[in-house]
Amino acid sequence: MSERAPTLDASIAIAVIAQQVGGKVVRDSMFLSSFPAASLPSVIAASAVLSLLAVLVTSRFMAKRGPGRVVPVLFVLNALALLAEWTMASALPGASAVLVYVHTSAVGGLMISGFWSIVNERFDPHVARRNIVRVTTGATLGGLVGGLGAERVADMFDPHAILLMLAALSLSCAWGVAALGRSLPRSPGPSAPAFRDGMKALGQRPYLRRVVSMVVAVALLEIFLDCALKTAAESSYHEPRALVSFFALFHTATGLLTFFVQVALSRASLERLGLGGTLAILPAAVIVSALAASGMRTLLAIAVAAGLETAIASSLFRSAYEILFTPLPTHRKRALKVVIDVAFPRLGNMLGSAAVALVVGIAAGPRHVSVALLFGAAALGVLGLVWGISLHRMYVTELGTSLQLGIVTLRQGDVRDATTRHTILSTMALDRARLLAQIEASRRGDPGKAPSDPSSAERSPAFAKLAARAEGTSDTLLFDVLLGGLRDDDFDVSYANARALAAICARNPALPPDRARILDEARAALFVDDGTWRARKALGSDSSGRTGLHRGLEHVFTLLGMVLERDVIKGCLAALQGPDRRLRGTVLEYLENALPNDIGLRMRERIQEHFAEAEGER
Repeated sequence: MSERAPTLDASIAIAVIAQQVGGKVVRDSMFLSSFPAASLPSVIAASAVLSLLAVLVTSRFMAKRGPGRVVPVLFVLNALALLAEWTMASALPGASAVLVYVHTSAVGGLMISGFWSIVNERFDPHVARRNIVRVTTGATLGGLVGGLGAERVADMFDPHAILLMLAALSLSCAWGVAALGRSLPRSPGPSAPAFRDGMKALGQRPYLRRVVSMVVAVALLEIFLDCALKTAAESSYHEPRALVSFFALFHTATGLLTFFVQVALSRASLERLGLGGTLAILPAAVIVSALAASGMRTLLAIAVAAGLETAIASSLFRSAYEILFTPLPTHRKRALKVVIDVAFPRLGNMLGSAAVALVVGIAAGPRHVSVALLFGAAALGVLGLVWGISLHRMYVTELGTSLQLGIVTLRQGDVRDATTRHTILSTMALDRARLLAQIEASRRGDPGKAPSDPSSAERSPAFAKLAARAEGTSDTLLFDVLLGGLRDDDFDVSYANARALAAICARNPALPPDRARILDEARAALFVDDGTWRARKALGSDSSGRTGLHRGLEHVFTLLGMVLERDVIKGCLAALQGPDRRLRGTVLEYLENALPNDIGLRMRERIQEHFAEAEGER
């Protein structure tokens, strides 16, 4: 999909998160007005069970029909449920409080996950890393709107009137996500049952299992901090309006902090710390704030710890977390995302509620309950810190895997020149005569065929130079000689040297190149002046008349194939010469994450220049 400013996505995110935050305000205030905080574990567990059942149904529809059709229905049903709860709130306050708590807790996550599924499918991995930050900024503004709106409605009317406000917001969300959904493909992908395929992948892929572990840990520490806050609030406030005001103020302040963190830090964090570092900020902040709050033991300190967790989870963590799903195929993402987004957090909630019930049963009073839960959150933060940092490396590997899998989706006719079909990192044994003949063929504009007259290759300058170096040498000696010739004045010789080196590496894995040296050579090849770079462009065309990849780029990919995974580099070449723009975005995202910053950024610029020129020539 082409890159588009996600203005509509960000605008709808405001309404989506506003209704979520408003739901939390009315949920917490209504429940604590009718029941003690000690009852929270049972209602949290009930919400988790209902949520799991809803996930089983929703995920199957999501895999079959796609989020664009399913999610608007969820918002409409949510609006109808809110209207029903409003009608019974005055006559049956206890029953309506339980219904509101269970309903908003169980369905809220599904709606949020569905919205982000739509956003996630609208962008390729490279575009997503920039645009999802903007959408998340809209979401953080929605948190502020939801908190302020709930407080104003409760103050001007009746606290139960917040339910009407949320119903109206939910209907507007239904319209908005339906508009976004029309841009998504209708087909879920392969004809095989997508749901079972996704569940199978969840059991087989270490990357997905690590994402799940991170999600469960975050859900647990969120429950601990949330219950610590509500226990402390219950002991300080008793009137319904006072509770509404407290939670509205808390969520409004949290929304302000979330918005500030998102605008000021999210983009810089992703660029400088990467996904893993950005994910790790949340557990690190929880460790520090929870330990500090356990020492102070005041409502304000506990509110700061809980608010900081919510703010970072809704900004920095969310910006990085959504990107984790971009390498997955669409059909698998549709089957898996709602399960990982909702089902596993609910399992975490069930475990957390059991732990909270145990703490409530053995602790001597609300203050001791809050302190024990804060210590538990800090301990979970240590696990989250380790897992978050490790996810960056696993994400890069998953990008590479998606590129390898992307090769099989390209038909032979989609590969735009013979150079890709004769991939630069072929594992066949090095054949000097054939290689040199292909070099000469490349010079004459036909890279797919060796010259019929071998003597024509022998007359070329490239053959003369390389043959003089290669004659009678072993692989080890030849490797050193070829490495020294990567900056030959004749680019054809440098190009041939790199291909020969790649073939030696493929044949002889015990002869690894110096990574720093190869990256320096790639850097030198990329940072030549524009005139020199343009002179290296032509590789001729295949029989269909379509132009091939820029030869300077191909040369750099040959070098990178000696220090990165060969099959991934094959996938990069195939993706860049195929019609799938999403795969091209995956190439850019992989390179920027797998390479040093200067090389990754320069590769992006050169690749974008190449496609801009190709579009201009059509």
